[in-house]
Amino acid sequence: NGIDKELIPVIFEPFITTKRHDGGTGLGLSIVYNLVTQKLKGEVKMQSPAHGGACLHIILENTPYTYDVIEALEPSNG
Repeated sequence: NGIDKELIPVIFEPFITTKRHDGGTGLGLSIVYNLVTQKLKGEVKMQSPAHGGACLHIILENTPYTYDVIEALEPSNG
């Protein structure tokens, strides 16, 4: 069925879920979005075609340095 059109503008906000009855927390896409956009300086785009399904595009720049993902996941002390 894809994603409801009403949810697309808020899909990356925390606690947005249609699966709460199955144990969903609504944090998965929010975590992905924040990690990609804030730590990796990339973009995340969502598409939900009319015929159903959904597609998440993660765009990262080709940078000349490496980044420790574990460091990105550690909580900051600030």
